[in-house]
Amino acid sequence: MSRGLLKSVTLILLLLLAVPVSRAADKLTSEEIQQLFSEANRDYSRAVALRSKQPDAASELFRRAIASWRTIITRGGIENGYLRYNMGNAYLLMNDVGRALVNYKKAQRTIPGYPDLKRNLQIARSRTADQIEPASGQGMAVLWSWHKDIPAKVRFTVGTITFALMWLLLFLRVVGLLRFRITALVLIFACIWGLCAASLVSEELDRVSRPEAVIVAREVVGRQGPGNAGYDESFNRPLHAGVEVRLLEKRAGWVRVQLPDKSTTWLPQNSVEII
Repeated sequence: MSRGLLKSVTLILLLLLAVPVSRAADKLTSEEIQQLFSEANRDYSRAVALRSKQPDAASELFRRAIASWRTIITRGGIENGYLRYNMGNAYLLMNDVGRALVNYKKAQRTIPGYPDLKRNLQIARSRTADQIEPASGQGMAVLWSWHKDIPAKVRFTVGTITFALMWLLLFLRVVGLLRFRITALVLIFACIWGLCAASLVSEELDRVSRPEAVIVAREVVGRQGPGNAGYDESFNRPLHAGVEVRLLEKRAGWVRVQLPDKSTTWLPQNSVEII
C-alpha cells in the first residue's frame, strides 16, 4: 500500500513540477516541494517499518508525513489525488478512520477509478463503528451513480467533443456536404452530451447545496437542535468517526447533517470535516 505507490506519485509530481509557475509570497518553489515530498515519503516508509514495534514513534512519523503532503497541497498548489490517497493511508494506519475517509473521498474526485483507492476506501468503511444502512428506495440514485467512477474532467471533455461533433454534422448536412442520413448519429452524440452535462450540473448542485462530509470526532452525540443545552439526543447512542453524511445547515458552531438512512441530527461543527 506504500512503496510502489510512492514511486508512481514521484513521477507524477515531477511532471507537475516541470510546469513553471509564478511564485506568490508564501508559495513553495519546485525545489521546496521536491524536498518536502522526499521527506514525507521517507517518514511514511519509516513509520510503516516501526508500526508494529514502536507504534508511538510510527504515529509521529505518520503525522509528519501528512503535514508535509498537506503543505505541498496548500502552499505548493498541487491538489493531487495520489497525495490525498497517501494521506488517507497514513490516517488509516493510525486508526483514524474518519480522516482516512475524508482524504480517500477527496482523492476520488481526480482518480475515481484507481483500484487501490477503491479497495482501501472499502477497508476504511468496514472499520467504522456505525454501519448505517442506506435508506431503501434509492434505485434511481444507484442507477445515476455511474458518473462517480469517471473524473469530472473526462466527462467535461467527452461532453465538449460530442457537442462539437453534433453541431459539425448538422452544419455539414445543412450546407450539403453530407449526403447520408445523420439523424441516428446526431441523436447518439446528443444523448452522450446530455448525460455528461446533466451529471456535471447535478454533481455541482449537490456539492453546493448538500456537501459531503465525514464525522472525524472519535465519538459525538447527535442533538435534535443546535446546542447541548435544551435539546434531547437524536439517538440512543453516540455516533463515531467515519460516518459519511450530507451537510444541510450551519448555525452557531453547529451543523445539521443527513445520515445515509436519511435521518438528520445536529452535531458540533468541529466534529465533521467537509469533503
